[in-house]
Amino acid sequence: MKDLLGHELEPYSMAVEKEKIKELAIAIGDDNPITEGWETKAFTVSALTGEGVSHIWKVIQKYKQVTSRNGFFGKRRKRTND
Repeated sequence: MKDLLGHELEPYSMAVEKEKIKELAIAIGDDNPITEGWETKAFTVSALTGEGVSHIWKVIQKYKQVTSRNGFFGKRRKRTND
């Protein structure tokens, strides 16, 4: 792994059925891995250079707004605090 540090890798994606994600999540104790009203995406962010940080912060704020509005954020927060 150390020989990969500092090198840019080709993007990788893999199609996975939502039902398979749910099966895995249930197996590890998360009964609702799919966030209703939100499409999960991956972003490139570097704390070292700052690249993408402002964009990912906007995405985080939008996630909180969407999930607060539909009640998901509060339910998940309550479950983690219990």
